[in-house]
Amino acid sequence: KNVIESSEFTAQEWKIQGGAQQISQKLAEYVGEETVHLGNPVTSIQQTESDVVVSTAGGWTVRAQFIILAMPPKAIEHIIFSPRLTEDRVAFMKHMPMGNMIKVIVTYEKTFWRAKNLSGEVVSDGGDVTVPGCSLGPLCVAYDATSYSGCPALVGFLGGESAVSWATQKAKVRQKAILDHFAVFFGPEVYTFLDYIEKNWNDEPYSWGGPVSYITPGGVDNFVRSIRRPDRRIHFAGTETATSWSGYMSGAVQAGERSALEILFKLKPSVLSETDISTVRHDMAQYEGSNYLTRKSARNNRSRSVVTTIVCYSLGLGLVSASLYFVVRYVSKEEVGVGW
Repeated sequence: KNVIESSEFTAQEWKIQGGAQQISQKLAEYVGEETVHLGNPVTSIQQTESDVVVSTAGGWTVRAQFIILAMPPKAIEHIIFSPRLTEDRVAFMKHMPMGNMIKVIVTYEKTFWRAKNLSGEVVSDGGDVTVPGCSLGPLCVAYDATSYSGCPALVGFLGGESAVSWATQKAKVRQKAILDHFAVFFGPEVYTFLDYIEKNWNDEPYSWGGPVSYITPGGVDNFVRSIRRPDRRIHFAGTETATSWSGYMSGAVQAGERSALEILFKLKPSVLSETDISTVRHDMAQYEGSNYLTRKSARNNRSRSVVTTIVCYSLGLGLVSASLYFVVRYVSKEEVGVGW
């Protein structure tokens, strides 16, 4: 359990015993590993009135009544859609790039930081640095990554500006700077490591960054309207679509359950509980856009009201200022005339 987020029900409260990769492995075993096509990216998705046809780079093609896309909005740009996705979805996807992130794992013989009564966790603004081209030290956050089996390790993350500037440095320079930064908190023992591994998530061709997508200015309206709304026979999951803990594994689970319920509601609603049906109907009503359009209309009316008020106040202040100016000028002339 992490100290930095040790409150109950937080996004990074716990680590998974044996590693998070087990989730993917156990899911593959459950559905049948022969049905999981790795290294075979989807290149096109074609929708018809009755089904969806998915094609991959390796020549594999499959038909289904509905599909779920559980992937970052940025990754969807690699796929050709026919017919193309709705305009509002395309618009907000252009405003949802991935962040910049480099992950580092360093393994050791002993958990020397624990012997010093240190948690192994760090939150840093970078601190001072002397490497040309880098305005901040590399580490943003670090954790004790000792495995359940007892293999001592520290994990660190370089994010945002730090990830961009340090990625331009040579590997040896970057490694030394990261170890130097670890040493500030945990001492010289950090240099006697067993293994050192880096992963720049910007090198991933189908996510192109990490840890999650974020919304840039101009994208919020279409995001609110489209992020979870199905596009005909295509449903959307992925942690970015979650209504709680978006960007985290908990959010990914919630999004997966929601999209699965949506499709079950269309295929076989009899297997759903009354609560599930009520939830899906509520979500579908929001997808239709009536609530969104009502809110948008109200927001526009409020905006116009605010602008009108500002204009009225501005004109009023302008008239008052002009009146005072002429009064002062008139009085000044009268006083000067008397003096002469």
